[in-house]
Amino acid sequence: MKKLVLIAAIAGVAAANSANAATLYNDKGLKYSLKGDWQVQMRQDIGSEQEMQVEFDDLELKNVVAYDLGDGMTAFGQLHHGFKNQADAKTVKLTDESIDKGPHLEEAFVGLDFGMFAFAMGKMDYASEDFGVEAAKEEKTVDTYAMEDDAGDDVLHFAFDLETVLIEVSHELASDSESSGSAESTDILVTGETAGVEYQAMYQTYAANPDADSITTMGVAVSYDLGMAKLGLDYSDRDGDANDDGLTVINFLASIKAGKTAKVNVGMIQNDFEEDGADSITETYVNYIYKFPTQKNVRLFVEVADSDKDDTDMGYLAGLRLKF
Repeated sequence: MKKLVLIAAIAGVAAANSANAATLYNDKGLKYSLKGDWQVQMRQDIGSEQEMQVEFDDLELKNVVAYDLGDGMTAFGQLHHGFKNQADAKTVKLTDESIDKGPHLEEAFVGLDFGMFAFAMGKMDYASEDFGVEAAKEEKTVDTYAMEDDAGDDVLHFAFDLETVLIEVSHELASDSESSGSAESTDILVTGETAGVEYQAMYQTYAANPDADSITTMGVAVSYDLGMAKLGLDYSDRDGDANDDGLTVINFLASIKAGKTAKVNVGMIQNDFEEDGADSITETYVNYIYKFPTQKNVRLFVEVADSDKDDTDMGYLAGLRLKF
């Protein structure tokens, strides 16, 4: 595994130092970069009598700032806006006044990187957000992501780089003064590699509000790169509360190289519900992703997915993604 970069661990701020970001200013220890992710696709969901539509999956702009403080220290920050809701407003005829139909703030945080330790606070993803091996372009007939939530407005995020192991800890403060409500969450994610095997261990405890029962999720993931193919497997289990009977999810992935700039992902997702009498649901997907050799941040993709849930037809999507 490449040396882990702590800024990257905290919501991808390392884009300021990568080829995937446009550097707008770089002088006197300050680097200001702009990162974009625009994906538009035609999609027909898995289900009954679904119709094909144009969908805006990602329409994002990320402002990234990094200050070199000397002695191996970096101050960083990110301001991340999404425009998907605005693009979707007319397409899906949103009427819910609680939905922001304009540009919306997805992440806003600042932090310090000391080399082997980094800290950030603000609006950002939880540490558990990067858990798992699933490579589907879209979620399927149920929420296969076992964590109750994966982002918050009042988050403290810590990362520890031990060369071959990265430990991330995040905590969402139970504040009812922000848009996230009074949810509280503590997440731990351990990522590492040994002898060519990449592994993860994840733990989360989440409560929707101070009066709600805590929901605990635990998971493990492992993958192995064979050269022309990469195999991965993850297992996660979420216990239940008064309104949720729990869920166990198993993901299997085979990612196969198809030339120098293309790959095929084949995956199976097993969802086992702990509710009495509930049937398990098995979902499968195959997608093909092609990066143009001259511009690898321009990608074409197609996906076919299916489910053994009753009264569902196969789903399809195809689209174009531009990143910088």
